[in-house]
Amino acid sequence: MRPYLRPAPHSGRCKKCGHRLGKGEHVYYAKHWGMACEGCGGSDTATPTPHKTKRSETAAPTGTAMTGEKPARRCADGVWRYEFGSVGEAVRDALDDFAQNDTSREWLRNRMALALSGRDEWGNYFTQDRFLRELSNPSNHLLDAVDRMRERLIGDVVAPTAQRRKVRRGQEWGEELDADRYLARDPSPWDRSVREKQPRRTVTIGCNLAVNAHVKPDELLYRGAAALALADVLTSRGVNVGIIAFDSVLCPTDLVRHGVIRYTLKDPLMPLDLGAITFALCEIAFFRVVGAVGGSRHWPGRLCHSLGSAVNLPAADRAGIDYLVDADVLGEEQATEWLKGCLATQETEVCHV
Repeated sequence: MRPYLRPAPHSGRCKKCGHRLGKGEHVYYAKHWGMACEGCGGSDTATPTPHKTKRSETAAPTGTAMTGEKPARRCADGVWRYEFGSVGEAVRDALDDFAQNDTSREWLRNRMALALSGRDEWGNYFTQDRFLRELSNPSNHLLDAVDRMRERLIGDVVAPTAQRRKVRRGQEWGEELDADRYLARDPSPWDRSVREKQPRRTVTIGCNLAVNAHVKPDELLYRGAAALALADVLTSRGVNVGIIAFDSVLCPTDLVRHGVIRYTLKDPLMPLDLGAITFALCEIAFFRVVGAVGGSRHWPGRLCHSLGSAVNLPAADRAGIDYLVDADVLGEEQATEWLKGCLATQETEVCHV
């Protein structure tokens, strides 16, 4: 029996990617075949039931690239999503040779070769060797540019230095004597100022890396530098900071209306190492090689020649993000305004704690 798209008769998990599926959610389903999400089940609806499948029919030739591997999944809001747990994982995936169909695989293979040829303006003239080298060890020129940007953005921002203290009254000893308690012969007439231990806050900064083809490298640099500057300021104030990057793209294929890829750059409990994430957030070649080309390996359907257009992050992906610098922030002026707005919000939150 061939699986077909229908509401799930019961809750369960996708037989391929393991994603949890709820009852009534549209899935590919057939008796004795199981359930698969739309992203995983759409490419093999003609697959026979397991008990009729022969090993020789399903074994892939060794040494050949595969199609239909690691597909994005279509969520309830209609957005297709894929997620990476680290920068290294995303880079390895982007440099691999696969796609959701043979036509896309061939097109992406050629586009990746051009992007990392050292002659492509769209790829900011990177070669693969230089790309991998600067990924783990960004050039001094890039780090110096980010440092100058941080100084310009946070030069007029002074971190609060006042210590949080609370006056405890009715103490057996202290710094000040309460006259009323003393005259009333209270055995505990002293007031004492004590420092209160505050819980360490955790915030998450999101940065949508998506840019269109006409955007210049410096315009994305300022967007990423603003996110790094905010992370640096909050960390200096004793806040645990997590950093998430996104690629939000509109119409990358004829089947995907909106796609979002999520990259975890820094866990909140990890120390802030600007050198380790500067390239991913600030270098436009990272987005175009890993995000635009690499991310397209996971979209089903016929690829758009432009690989889609940049669009702001949908509401569902904003959940859990405290500060988001989105695709509409371009250039130094807009990045500066965004950062000042975030710092003003942070000051208001501190005052109300």
